[in-house]
Amino acid sequence: MIRRESVLAQYKGPNRLETRIRFHRDCSRAPHPFPEWILDQIPLEGHEHILDAGCGTGVFLLPLAERLKGKSGKITGLDLSSGILKELKERAQGYDNVSLVQGDLQEKLPFPDETFDLVMAHFVLYHLEHIPHAIRELKRVLKPGGTLLLSTGSHKNLFELEQIHTECKQILGFPPEAVQNRNDYIRFSVENGASFIRPHFSWFELRTLCDQIVVRSSEALMEYYASGMMERGYEEGTELRTQIPDSLIEELYHAVRKKVDRIIEREGEFRMQKQTGCFIAVKEETDPS
Repeated sequence: MIRRESVLAQYKGPNRLETRIRFHRDCSRAPHPFPEWILDQIPLEGHEHILDAGCGTGVFLLPLAERLKGKSGKITGLDLSSGILKELKERAQGYDNVSLVQGDLQEKLPFPDETFDLVMAHFVLYHLEHIPHAIRELKRVLKPGGTLLLSTGSHKNLFELEQIHTECKQILGFPPEAVQNRNDYIRFSVENGASFIRPHFSWFELRTLCDQIVVRSSEALMEYYASGMMERGYEEGTELRTQIPDSLIEELYHAVRKKVDRIIEREGEFRMQKQTGCFIAVKEETDPS
């Protein structure tokens, strides 16, 4: 179960999220940045009212705001974290087409029915305890004929690092429940996302982008690893964490780094598979729900 407190702990400020964003931006081999690829999937006329739910530090929101500059369209960014919204407010200065609202996708969204022409949620749904509720809320605030855009990753993402992570936990004697924790995407991924969307939309499609992460030094990779993956499932404050001392977490970090360094020394680089994508759904003009 994904606890709201765990999500808040991870994203109470921008630092951890920025580390992950920077890692993917700098180490991905796709010729175009993923946020730009995502935004290119939806041609806009410029007058749309858009919701970016779970907007984070504005990775998608700010490029979209730039595209809409000088037009009548406007963007509302919604996020659970007040710390991240404070940071984003500073970054969004100069964009009069952006407004920010604190809200929780696991509750009722603070908007009337049929408010937005486009609703986006990027790499958000797998964090939530009640994914179907969130999709119903996103659909509720979408206008008839409007578009829902949900982006996520594959549960095979970074499999090579995941494998080392799991092996090291087993060797170090982590509790079985901690060893079994897997990629967050497994909850809402390019592989299973359709099963969540199908009950709510008559038509939708999946578009995917295949990529690789390549590192020639373990420094950036280990910074990414320590930003969340290393303690995933047994974060501070969880019951499972009481069985795992900080010294064991430190041992895990060094064990993973040692294995990665050996691969880089032998092969000159460490490669990981990366697949991302977006589900695009359209709300029917006359919707029975």
